[in-house]
Amino acid sequence: MSLSTIIGSIPAKVPSVDKAFNGTLHFLSTIEINDRIFRLIMIATDKVAEQLKADELENLKNVWCIFSNSDEITLKLDPEQGAIRVSLCVYPVKKWLDNNYDDIKILMCLMEELCHHYWEISDEIQVKRKVLQVMSRIFPYMKTLKDLYCIESLEETYNVDLTEEKSNDFKQMYTH
Repeated sequence: MSLSTIIGSIPAKVPSVDKAFNGTLHFLSTIEINDRIFRLIMIATDKVAEQLKADELENLKNVWCIFSNSDEITLKLDPEQGAIRVSLCVYPVKKWLDNNYDDIKILMCLMEELCHHYWEISDEIQVKRKVLQVMSRIFPYMKTLKDLYCIESLEETYNVDLTEEKSNDFKQMYTH
C-alpha cells in the first residue's frame, strides 16, 4: 500500500507487528523514535493484536501510523495521484516527550487511535472502554474507567453521566 509522501519523513525503526494485523498496520515517522517510545509501540501493538484475536476481528482495514515531531503533518500526493483516501493515526511524539507523558499515558494514546480504527468506534467513551479492555491485558487491576481515567473529566469533556462507572455492579460487568 502506498501513502504518497509525508513531508519530512525519515527512515525510522519500526516494530515488527503481530500477524493478527494481517499486513494492515503501517508506519511512517518525522521524528527519530527513541528506545522508550519504540518499546511502548511494541507493547501497544502486541496488546491490541491480542484483543483483535480475542474479539475475532478479521477483514481489517489499512491504517498508517505517523509519528510526528510536531502537532501537524503535511501529505504530498504522488504526481500520478488525482485523489487519495487514507486512514491515519497521528502521534505527536515530540509533544509527549516535551510534556513528560508517562508510559501509561503514551500507551493510552497509542491504543486509543488503533481502537478507534480497528473496532470502528467513533464514540469517545466507548473507545475508552475498549482501551481499558486492552490495557487490562497489561495491568489486570484496571477494571473500570475510573482505574484509567478521571471520571469527572470525562463527564465534563463529553457531557455524559458516568455515575454507573463508580458502582460495583458496573465493575463486575467489565471484568474478564
